[in-house]
Amino acid sequence: MYWVTVPAATVLSLFLALLLNQKIEGITFYGTAYFLPIVHPPSRVALVWSWIYSKDFGLLNFLLRNFGVQPIGWLTSTGTPCQP
Repeated sequence: MYWVTVPAATVLSLFLALLLNQKIEGITFYGTAYFLPIVHPPSRVALVWSWIYSKDFGLLNFLLRNFGVQPIGWLTSTGTPCQP
């Protein structure tokens, strides 16, 4: 089955690449729809990590507050937590 799927996927990918390179009306929409699954997951991961490290609403600072630690600007601070 490998000898059928790999050449078929290669030909289909080449066809789509050539199609997206043409001057066709509405090609921007199709290009966006084609690349959206590639771009979407990393942006979700970035949002989750920025929520975890947020100074005001972050999960990590919420847990540290329970132990009496002041909130830390993990993504905005220029120093380390040990520096005043």
